[in-house]
Amino acid sequence: MCFPNDYLTLTLMPHLNYYRTVMKYFSSRIIVALEDKKPSEAMRLFRLADKFQENVLQSNFLIGALVAISCEYTRSETIGAMLGSGLLSDDNLSEIQDLNHNREAKIRNAMRYGLRAEAYLVIETVMRLLVPYPKIMSEIQYDGQWQYEEPLLRFLFRGNTTFFPTPPCLWTEAIQQRYLLYAMRHQRAVIRYFDDPTSQREILRTDLKRELATRELYLERMLQPDYFTEERHLQRILTISKMTDLGLQIEQFRRKHGHLPGTLDELGIPLPVDALSGEPIRFTHFARLFGEDGNGHTISRDLPGWQLSAPGWNHEKALEERKESLRDFFTVITGWPVPAPAEIATNETARHSGKQKH
Repeated sequence: MCFPNDYLTLTLMPHLNYYRTVMKYFSSRIIVALEDKKPSEAMRLFRLADKFQENVLQSNFLIGALVAISCEYTRSETIGAMLGSGLLSDDNLSEIQDLNHNREAKIRNAMRYGLRAEAYLVIETVMRLLVPYPKIMSEIQYDGQWQYEEPLLRFLFRGNTTFFPTPPCLWTEAIQQRYLLYAMRHQRAVIRYFDDPTSQREILRTDLKRELATRELYLERMLQPDYFTEERHLQRILTISKMTDLGLQIEQFRRKHGHLPGTLDELGIPLPVDALSGEPIRFTHFARLFGEDGNGHTISRDLPGWQLSAPGWNHEKALEERKESLRDFFTVITGWPVPAPAEIATNETARHSGKQKH
C-alpha cells in the first residue's frame, strides 16, 4: 500500500520509517472496517496497532522516540475516526480508554530513554573521532608527496611511545580531553533539562542554552540535534495525547446524557491546557477539515461532528500571523461515510473551460 508522500522514499532510514508506514496501514485498514460496519474487526486491528506501537515506544535512541511521536499522531486520528463512526459499544470505548491509559508518561519516557542513549552515543563518537593530531598531519599530501617529514613528526610527538612526552604531545592530548569533557558536560545538561520537574525548567533551560553555546568542537555540533526543536515536537504530541483523552471523556458524556457538552466545563474534570502555550483547549460543535485548492491556497470545509484543537504551529507567532490550519486537532466526524472534498479546478482547467464556452 502506497501513500502520496511515501516515507520510505523521502528518507534514508527506511528501517525506522517502516513503523510510521505500518501505523498508517493499520489506520487505513481500521477505516475500511468501520466503513464496512465491522466494529469487531476495527477493534482487532486497533489492538494489533497498539501492540505494534509499544515496540516503537521502547526504542533506545532519540530517532526512535521521534518516530514514536509521529506514530502517535496517527493513533490519535484513528481514535477520532472510531468515535465518529458510532459503531463502538460501551465495552469497546472502555477498552480504548484502558489502552490509552498513561499515554503521556509513555511518550515522555520514550523521549527520556532516547536522549540518554543519544548522550552515550555522542560521547562515544567524540572519543572515537578525536583523531590524534600527528595522524592528521602525517596524511597531508601535496602533489602526491608528504608535506611533512614523518621522522620529524615522530620525534615531536614521541610522547605517545615514551615516558617523556614532548610539549606538542601534551598539548594535543590536553585539547582532546578538553573537547571530551565539554561533550560530556553538554550531554549532562541535556539529560538534566529533560528529567527535572517543571519547577526548575527555566533555570535548567538557561543552563542548557549556555552549555550548547560553548560547543567549540565542530564535530559535536554535527552530532547533536536541535534539542529545543525536539522539545517542541514532544510538547505538541503531549497536547495531542491530552486532547485524545479529553475526546474519550466527551464521548462518555454524550453516551450518558444523550448530547454533547455545551462547554468543556460541563465534563466536571480538570481540563488540560496546551503544553506549549498554556492556552486552553478549544472545543467546537463541528469538524473543520483543511486542504489546498489547485493553486496552493488553503481551503476549509465544516462537517457534522465535533473537534478539539490547540495552537500547534501558531505558538510564538504574532496574532496577525496565526492561521487556523496550523493548529493541532483531535477530530470526530459523525457523518459517515465521510464525503470526499469537492473537486476544485486549477487555473489551467478554468482557462481551458472558459475557452470551450467561448
